[in-house]
Amino acid sequence: MLPNMGFGDWVIVLVLVLLLFGAKRLPELARAMGQSMNAFKRGMQEGAQDGDKKETALQTGNRAPRRGRGRKKGRK
Repeated sequence: MLPNMGFGDWVIVLVLVLLLFGAKRLPELARAMGQSMNAFKRGMQEGAQDGDKKETALQTGNRAPRRGRGRKKGRK
């Protein structure tokens, strides 16, 4: 993914970010990034729990009812 970045490389990146966004917006951007990461982690955990429920249902033979499949009677 990322090449090996040394200390000097990170300093350059941080200086560029500071110049692009300014000192006033950095805390706001960091807060938004943290909230996004938390939402992503929460979504991954919910997805894993849903996957576990489906796997358990398949192992026990309980299947979710099918909806929206096939034609409804009386319609052409």
